[in-house]
Amino acid sequence: MIYKSVTLPVLKIRSMLLETPHGRIQPKKWSRVPFSVHDFDILQDCAPSLSDLSLD
Repeated sequence: MIYKSVTLPVLKIRSMLLETPHGRIQPKKWSRVPFSVHDFDILQDCAPSLSDLSLD
């Protein structure tokens, strides 16, 4: 995946099993997991490891 001219690795998850206090669930989409999934923020998530890269 290329985001703002930076090549980032992408994971393709075909199947996942989550264990919750109420038992195991196998959601088909991230929108159906019982927790929030935050939006990707390149400055917060990658900036420390890409300190020599200008994102302007």
